[in-house]
Amino acid sequence: MKRINTVVKPLLDKIGSLASRSPQAAKVLLLNSGAVTCMNHIMRTTPTHLISDALVHYESLIRNLVSDIFGENLDDQKWSFAALPWKMGGHAFRRPTLHAPAAYLSSLLSNRDQILLLNPRCKSELEKAIQDAVVLFNNVLSRNPSAVPPVTAGPTTKFSQTQLSKMIDTSELDKLMKQADPDFKALIMAQQTSHA
Repeated sequence: MKRINTVVKPLLDKIGSLASRSPQAAKVLLLNSGAVTCMNHIMRTTPTHLISDALVHYESLIRNLVSDIFGENLDDQKWSFAALPWKMGGHAFRRPTLHAPAAYLSSLLSNRDQILLLNPRCKSELEKAIQDAVVLFNNVLSRNPSAVPPVTAGPTTKFSQTQLSKMIDTSELDKLMKQADPDFKALIMAQQTSHA
């Protein structure tokens, strides 16, 4: 939370000052701000349940800035739409509250062998951390249980962050398409087309 208030918020405020003059520049800077502020790294390496309040705060700052860039207040439906990746018709503004569990779980799974090589005695603690991360990730998927089945993590399971995030995006898109009116569905489908 301290990093968000001392590093992230001042950067987002500066990006926001560009929004009225150059929305495109503000959008590009915002899309890269997670790497610049090390928030991407924090979400990959910190158990999500320890930073849940910070993630909510971080996402609210991003959402407010996206509203400024688009020049309109984003309700929940429009925010979910804006957070979808380009190929699904959105604008690729990743939602920290949804994607941090994917980042953390994929990080644990991809580094499991290295961790055990360095410290074989931590196997039971590591497996518990992985199972806890699976639960947190599946909690995100359970927002729309019919779209994507829950994941499990056996001793050799590996998921990349891209794979896990795609599951979340697929679930979110399915939820949007079920709830949207015909005009909004048409917008989503139109923005999924080539060169949209």
